[in-house]
Amino acid sequence: MFTVFCNTVSNNSNNYVDIMKYAETKLDVISLMREPSTIEKKHITNPQMIVDIARKFYGNDIDIQESFYAIFLDNSMQMVGFSKIGQGGLASCPVDIRLICKYAISTLCTRVITVHNHPSGKLAESKADINFCEKLKKALKLFDIQLEDNIIVTKQSHHNFQV
Repeated sequence: MFTVFCNTVSNNSNNYVDIMKYAETKLDVISLMREPSTIEKKHITNPQMIVDIARKFYGNDIDIQESFYAIFLDNSMQMVGFSKIGQGGLASCPVDIRLICKYAISTLCTRVITVHNHPSGKLAESKADINFCEKLKKALKLFDIQLEDNIIVTKQSHHNFQV
């Protein structure tokens, strides 16, 4: 599920209908939020805030299977959206860089933070994690979008690593 926060939606139902019609025709997997949800639009001031948001993504599944999320931010580090990019098994998760780029462009973000869990509880980034983040950083740079941070979360802790 890809979620975009939309500041232009007002209480005017016609405006909301127009936006939903546009979303249905132009963006295949998009959901616009009118009301605050458990994951609200926030101004990110430190990595712990991302970890707190990520824990809401995972709930009780954090130590069951690996999942990968992207959080999209504007220049002022305000969340403009987030997306679950992939879900895998106990030790890996397939992630398509093209989806992250697509959603980053759709949100008009300038920064991306990626988050994934390690069900094993190990915080160290794998070689695959490092290689993936290097490729993602290069891909996003083509669109003048910065890969701000990469965070691994476990049930007990978290680890930030930047490529």
